[in-house]
This record gives sequence, structure tokens and C-alpha cells, in this order.
Amino acid sequence: MTIVIPENPTDLAVSSLRMAKCLVASDTTGDTNMYDIIIGSGDSAAVINLFQFQSNVLVYEVGWRVRSPFTASLTLTAGDSDAAAGWGAATDIGATVADTTIMWGHTLAFTQTEGVGSTTAIADTTTHPAYAVSRRLMVADTIGSPLNLTATVGGAVPATGQIEFYAVYCLMSAQRDMMAT
Repeated sequence: MTIVIPENPTDLAVSSLRMAKCLVASDTTGDTNMYDIIIGSGDSAAVINLFQFQSNVLVYEVGWRVRSPFTASLTLTAGDSDAAAGWGAATDIGATVADTTIMWGHTLAFTQTEGVGSTTAIADTTTHPAYAVSRRLMVADTIGSPLNLTATVGGAVPATGQIEFYAVYCLMSAQRDMMAT
């Protein structure tokens, strides 16, 4: 089940960062209430919707933590319909090895090879995820159309494995959007 991020402004003059978590597992025999999304046998090349955002949401950061490793043939990327690996490539996520901490896309983009301040890291979107460098303003093509932050499954679907995906976002649509006259 996709985690739907609602528009629920409490103060139209202030926006704040918020965080959401989505737990993805391949345990098809477990209790379905334990996981947000379960990858099944038919999902070997599936695009799964992790989070659904309304228009004008600034996605500041995306992270992941492999709680329980998947089998060696599974790969995962994190992105959206514009760029399947916009937040994290399969080599960044490393779904077959457990993580001891949350791996953040922005941090990985600048620490892989070139380091902080590198113009190479900003220009190379095949090695360095594009959104991890510049953030992502999720703007719907049409009013009322939500956008999804996704994970793309590659390889064979394993019988075991769990990964947590995190989204740090700001509800920009909650801001006042009128010009003073």
C-alpha cells in the first residue's frame, strides 16, 4: 500500500520539514499488517509506489536502510516516473547487504568518489542520482494529480528481505500563494 502524504496545513504562513517511512518486504507468508508493501513473485520488473505526494511538495531527501538483506539477484532503485534512479541507483542501495544506519541519497552523491564541492558529481547523473544532488520539487502535470516516489525492482524476487525507505519533505502547497495588491 502506497503511503499517501496528505495536504494538512496547520499554519498557512509556515512550512516545516516532515518525514515518512515505508517498509517494503518480500515476506509473502508473513502478516500483511507488518509491512507497507510486499513484493510478490510477479514483481520481478515492477515499479512500486512508495509515497504519493500532492502537487508542490519539495522532497528534500530520500533515504533507505536494508533491515534484512535480499537475495543476491535482487536490485532496487529509488526515483519517480521521470527518473527511476533519481534518488538512488541499484549500486547505491545495495539491497543484498544489511545497513546499520540510514543511507541518505544526498550524502552518498557527494561522498562516493569526488567529495563535497565537486562539479563532476553534479554533472554525472548516471553515477550520482540527479535528485540527490539538487532535491526534487514534485509538481503535478495537472491540478489534482498526485506524484509518486517509487522503487524499481530488478532481478528475481527473493523469499526474504526488508528495506525501509524514508522521505523528508516539505508541503510547499501549504504556504500562502497570493501576491499582495
